[in-house]
Amino acid sequence: TTHLNFNNSTQSIASKAQIEAGTSWGRALQATLNDHPAQELKVGPKLREDGVIGPKTTMALNQTLNGTGVPDFMQRFRENLGFS
Repeated sequence: TTHLNFNNSTQSIASKAQIEAGTSWGRALQATLNDHPAQELKVGPKLREDGVIGPKTTMALNQTLNGTGVPDFMQRFRENLGFS
């Protein structure tokens, strides 16, 4: 017997649409990564600030946090989100 779970399907579709459209916090994260001094050490183009958190953004975040640490990065991220 096949059972359909419309709740999970709807949530999955909504999540996928949100990921593809990007988010404002995603754009702030990408802007922070692009502005961060550790980005200058990385070879390659800056991230596209589209709000989509994909493999390039994830890799850049990991490299930045490993290179500079969390406190400095989080201060810049808070500023890009509009907090001081």
